[in-house]
Amino acid sequence: MDCRFPKIERIRLKRDIDALFARGGSFFSFPFKCVYLVNEPADGVPPLRMLVSVSKRYSKRAVHRNLIKRRTREAFRLCKGRFVTDAMRHVDIAFIYVSKKEESYDTIFRSVERILAQICAEAQR
Repeated sequence: MDCRFPKIERIRLKRDIDALFARGGSFFSFPFKCVYLVNEPADGVPPLRMLVSVSKRYSKRAVHRNLIKRRTREAFRLCKGRFVTDAMRHVDIAFIYVSKKEESYDTIFRSVERILAQICAEAQR
């Protein structure tokens, strides 16, 4: 799998976001709360799609929120190729940042890696 992050791998539609939060499961992996929804594969939909949310409550400045989102998207882009297989079902993932301080890229990368490993193992069952 390539290491790009095209627009179709982002969750953008309100109905998809509502379905993710209404029917999805969740768990915590510092510094993220992860909400995910495993569906059957569909045509034209990539096996993994993601959404990043950073609250203004914890990170007051937009510059810092955007930095955290960029770091999360980059970690996802680099990690997704190791966990995606052809036999995998479709998965939507929301990464909700809950730390009160700005974490380093290494911390974010390790957390995203753990989250993807756990969710993709479940999606291949």
